[in-house]
Amino acid sequence: MDLLKDIDSGAYSELLRIASRNAKRSVSGMCIAATYIAYLGWAHGNRLEATAVFLIGWVVAVWRYIVAVQHERRTHPTVEQLDLVARRLEANTVVSGLMWVCATLSIFPDLVGDERTIYLCLICGSVAIGAFFMGLVRRAFGILCLMHVVSVAAVSLWRPEVSSPSVSLLMAFYCWVAYRSSSDFANATREAVVQRIRADAADRAKSRFLAVISHELRTPMHAVMGSLELLKGHALPTESRQLIETAASSGTLLVSLLNDVLDVTKAQEAKIQLAHTPVSLAASIDSVVSLLRPGAGQRGLDLRVMVDAELPRGVLSDRRRLEQVLFNLLGNSIKFTDVGYVQLVVRVTRLSADQAQVYFEISDTGIGMSQDVLDRLFSPFFQSTDVLPRKVEGTGLGLFISRSIVEAMGATLKVESHEGQGSCFSFEVTFDVTTEEPVTQQATPLVTPEAKDVTVLVVDDLPVNRLLASEMLKRLGAKVIEAESGLAALETLAHTTVDLVLMDGQMPVLDGYQTTLQIRQREADRGLKRTPVIALSASAYADDVQRSLDAGMDGHLSKPYRLEELEQILKKWTQPPIGG
Repeated sequence: MDLLKDIDSGAYSELLRIASRNAKRSVSGMCIAATYIAYLGWAHGNRLEATAVFLIGWVVAVWRYIVAVQHERRTHPTVEQLDLVARRLEANTVVSGLMWVCATLSIFPDLVGDERTIYLCLICGSVAIGAFFMGLVRRAFGILCLMHVVSVAAVSLWRPEVSSPSVSLLMAFYCWVAYRSSSDFANATREAVVQRIRADAADRAKSRFLAVISHELRTPMHAVMGSLELLKGHALPTESRQLIETAASSGTLLVSLLNDVLDVTKAQEAKIQLAHTPVSLAASIDSVVSLLRPGAGQRGLDLRVMVDAELPRGVLSDRRRLEQVLFNLLGNSIKFTDVGYVQLVVRVTRLSADQAQVYFEISDTGIGMSQDVLDRLFSPFFQSTDVLPRKVEGTGLGLFISRSIVEAMGATLKVESHEGQGSCFSFEVTFDVTTEEPVTQQATPLVTPEAKDVTVLVVDDLPVNRLLASEMLKRLGAKVIEAESGLAALETLAHTTVDLVLMDGQMPVLDGYQTTLQIRQREADRGLKRTPVIALSASAYADDVQRSLDAGMDGHLSKPYRLEELEQILKKWTQPPIGG
């Protein structure tokens, strides 16, 4: 039976990878067996045969090693290359069988006592080892077993001094059992590989689906959030303003949920990527605590914060991800604590000139958790409320995402809890200390029209996106030019100088990435000053950000964005800076 038949190239490649890896592992055993058998033949005067066995055995071993290594080094082999590997391993097995036939017919009959027993054990070992890789490659293992059985039977029948029908029958039975077992192993391996390939393909399809859905959801969400943002700037009755605030708050919650779903996908694929920028740990802690303190106060809880005075001023880390972990853990403690306190302890456990080991602990006097809850706590979408009588808001994603982020930081998120006695979450991260000035997230008041000399080109194929960007930019005092496509943007830039380009990534005919590449090429060919290009994209994956940078863009802003974020873009990329 051809086990490599009727399966896709991915499974074919994986089966051959397993076969070649096991083949490489058998090389040392092949060398030892060939050398020992040659020694026995030489000792009994069969020097020509011993030399042939030695040379064939070592050639087979080296050949097998080369085939295995060459296949391992190919990252994306073609079907033709896979067929070639299979044929080479099959041919290698045939030559290996010839070595054993030569040894059995010419050297084995002269062996006596323990030598003969050891030789038969070597044959059995050869069959057992071969079962782990030859069985995966076409008819290779069956050929080897047949050559062993025929050669041993021939010696038993034609050489009276070693005639042993029982040994021949036993060898035939052993090879038959090994062949059947090898076939079962190969079939099970093939099925497992096929199922894994299908699962991987399903995961990739799921990730692609989420990326597409993310883009499609963010586009209308951008219209909703942007419109609400602009309405806030108008003089409205108190009741209308409250309704707008409520709608904006709900929209923010939806965007947060969307981000959580994407984070879960990245965590399951181990694709959470961390930035390494100067961060003030104290400022990040203050930022998170200031957001949560009002909610803790409304529940009558004491939110305690204890920060080590030796905490370094600046470290290299991902500020957003670290704050996300602290926000999730503190938020959960507040959510599940009715009376008492929630406490954050940040302590430096080791400090040197270039590194700081910092311990974070979040504890509470809440309801605690049973062992059953602890066992499932970090599963995505699991909520402890699933086993409790009361229900609280949440998706059950926060702890799973937090653990994944902490692990990406090289640490472990630990939890201790007893039902009715509160919970304690902790992790310890080693940061690189930096002397660079940390970038803190400060609320900057919106500027009144101070960008009157700044011209911004907005490129987007959707009229609603152009409208929102234009209205926000005009609110900031900038002059706006609109382009509905990449081609229109290139035409505009051919005869108009702008200070900044806000470029949508996905557009028909010529998308934002290709448009930016052409802009950079035109600047290089004509020696023009570089115009800042910022991606305004509904795509939120780190890969999308990198794609923007690779295309020559200078930054990436995910939709929906706020007026403050757009203002920061203008401040950073326009000269002279707004407000400067």
